[in-house]
Amino acid sequence: MGAVAVALSSQLKEVQSLAAATEISCPILVVEGEKSVNRHLINLKATAAELPHGSYLLVADAGHLIPMEKPKGNIPISINPI
Repeated sequence: MGAVAVALSSQLKEVQSLAAATEISCPILVVEGEKSVNRHLINLKATAAELPHGSYLLVADAGHLIPMEKPKGNIPISINPI
């Protein structure tokens, strides 16, 4: 399988997952670390906005592995309800 096919397959799985997530009736909190190197790969704030009960939480001064970087739970946060 070529690189383009792999990328398209990955994008299709992402769309299918989001479509399934829109059927969830309970609140969904999408959490993102401000310094995550993955932030350019997907717009999680927009993803949260597409969910019927989605909220977005940005963890300041944290990367991709928030629980490992902020284990004490003392994290400065900005909550942006959608």
